[in-house]
Amino acid sequence: MKNSSPMLCFSLVLFSLLSSPSSSARIFSSVVPSAAPSPAVTTTETDLSSFTQWNILDLTDFKNLPDLSKLNISSLHVSPTVDSVCSGTDYAAECVVSILPLLRNFRKFEPKPIDVLRMELSALYEKANATLDLAKRLIVDQSTPRDVADVLDLCVENYESLLVDLNDASVAVDNGDVGRLDSLVSAAIADVVTCSDAFTESPELESPMANVDAFLKKLCSNVLAISHMIYM
Repeated sequence: MKNSSPMLCFSLVLFSLLSSPSSSARIFSSVVPSAAPSPAVTTTETDLSSFTQWNILDLTDFKNLPDLSKLNISSLHVSPTVDSVCSGTDYAAECVVSILPLLRNFRKFEPKPIDVLRMELSALYEKANATLDLAKRLIVDQSTPRDVADVLDLCVENYESLLVDLNDASVAVDNGDVGRLDSLVSAAIADVVTCSDAFTESPELESPMANVDAFLKKLCSNVLAISHMIYM
């Protein structure tokens, strides 16, 4: 019993410390600040989570892209300029969602309409680049039917042309050449349509690019609409 007394005393002291509410508070105070704010889960964040994750480059689930027609852009609380400009396009939700990551650069000051145009064009370029990568991956995917892969070869050529057109369109924006911009974006739309039409001509084939092609065309339409707001 004499040998066990020190251990018994230590156990009683430890039990006393752990049983004390004030001691527990001291133990955890260094890990969780007493004034730490609780995570705020708002409707906007919940509604937007799937859009921001997929937003520009994530085409892993290209057959089930979010239905942006159900998104209320007023709930996103973007700047008045972005809201006004995007609301003037036929695809307002796509306009806002596509440029959300780029809006971080405008936290301290209000973007101008020309900034929104540049962001929409940049988002379109990034999405087109991701679409090209997707088409290339599908071509070499063993699960892709040979007939579909053959059509995708044509799509790849047109997506590459699309990127060239969009790069030149960016230069046209910098030069304020609205005529050149219109011509290039119209050519970009034709690049996308060519891929879509190639599958339409073979109705027995299902296009794996249908959803992303539709999105690209919407962004092209937005770029044209925004440019007309600025230059016309």
